[in-house]
Amino acid sequence: MQESWLTKAYTTPPPTFCLPPDKDIANDPEIRKSVIEFFNAHTEIATLEFSDHKVDISTISHLASVLPKLSLTSVDFSENTLTDETFISLSHALKNCPNLQLLNFNGNQITSNGIKIFSELFNNNQLLLKFSLVDNKITSEGIAYLSEAFQNNPLIELNVSLNPIDSSGAKTLS
Repeated sequence: MQESWLTKAYTTPPPTFCLPPDKDIANDPEIRKSVIEFFNAHTEIATLEFSDHKVDISTISHLASVLPKLSLTSVDFSENTLTDETFISLSHALKNCPNLQLLNFNGNQITSNGIKIFSELFNNNQLLLKFSLVDNKITSEGIAYLSEAFQNNPLIELNVSLNPIDSSGAKTLS
């Protein structure tokens, strides 16, 4: 059966979709189409794991229409070499996911410019509890944007380790 890998990628509970490492969603339009169709049929998906897939702007554009339809509480796009452009595009889609509690963007190429737009989009979010941005290219300027965006948010954990943050950024975090 052609789509058996999709059913293996989907587990419960909680309803989770983990894209298998051998599925190249960025370069294979058939896989991208299958994933989008699967998401449209399984809107109960709460956890989305797309780590280590080198997701590009085209893939994000395709996913953007379906992500807000899912019941997402947790999203992992770590190790995807996301640029500011892809991160901002993804952020626009995720801002329409009202139940998000955990975001993982570790190991990408996100800079303070991307964080600025993200912060503008998420500054009224009251549910996000954990946000991980380990090993990106975020400076103290980006930390200031995050601090401002989450000042009235119950955020429990913000992990920005392994970013080029100077003492002023560290002070902002404390």
